Amino acid sequence: MKINLSDPPFCHIRIQWRKLQQLDQQLKNDFDISLDEAILLCCISHSCKNQGNIAGQTGLTPTQASRVLSRLETKGFIDRSVGDDDKRKMLFAINTAGEKKLQEISPTGFEYLEL
Repeated sequence: MKINLSDPPFCHIRIQWRKLQQLDQQLKNDFDISLDEAILLCCISHSCKNQGNIAGQTGLTPTQASRVLSRLETKGFIDRSVGDDDKRKMLFAINTAGEKKLQEISPTGFEYLEL
C-alpha cells in the first residue's frame, strides 16, 4: 500500500489497526488462537523466557502478558517451570503442541504481511 503524504497519518494507522483486528478475528475463527497468543507463542519460541521479558518484547503490560500466558498454558501450547536461580521466577517454553500451532498459523501471518 502506497502512502499518500497529503493524508493525515492517522488515516493510515486506522487502516493498519483495522487489518490487525481482522487478522485477530481470522485467527480466532480459523485456529482458536488470538493475535496476542500468536505473538507470545512466537516470542517464547525465540528469546522470551520469563514474564518480564515477554511483556517487554511484546508491548503487553505484565498483567496482560500473565493472562495470555495462562490461556496458552491452558490450551497446552506452553510449559511453565520454576527458575533454577530464583524459585520465584517462572520460566516459559513452547512445547510440541505450541510449535505445531505456530506452524499451522504461520501462513495466515504471511498472508497478512503481503497485504
